[in-house]
Amino acid sequence: MLKTDSRTLRLPARTPAETAKMASTLAAAAKGGGIVYLSGDLGAGKTHWTRAFLRALGETDAVPSPTFSLAQTYSLPDGRTAHHLDFYRLSPGEWRAAGLDELLGDAKALRIVEWPERADGLPRPDLFVRFEFTRDDERQITVAAKTDAGKKWLRALDRGRDAARNAL
Repeated sequence: MLKTDSRTLRLPARTPAETAKMASTLAAAAKGGGIVYLSGDLGAGKTHWTRAFLRALGETDAVPSPTFSLAQTYSLPDGRTAHHLDFYRLSPGEWRAAGLDELLGDAKALRIVEWPERADGLPRPDLFVRFEFTRDDERQITVAAKTDAGKKWLRALDRGRDAARNAL
């Protein structure tokens, strides 16, 4: 694990299981609402990460990519709501015209946004997660905290990674 500063972690994700473990650790730290932006290469694991995150929160229904539907909403067992949005097919201002501003404005909900760079004027996320391919089709995931709540999530991820390493 490479720490780049107190608000950013760069982590290898050599397998889908490592990506899922990271998402599960962050889900356990997610209290109340929050916003997570997922950015990066096509096919690098954004939707896989979201599935694992929602599964860790108790979602049992299918978690499809909302590339064509733009948004999926889930009622979680703990009473919270999660909105999974995908801006891949939108031009910068279309997210508002599509009514997605209401979902992003739902402060009590967990909001996960894929392809935030394709939109303008989005609210500040708690976490910004970047997925990148490295050599030999391996992946690196950079997680950056953008708020105090995001810093708590990031500390939980850092502790989880340290605990896993110490167990070896």
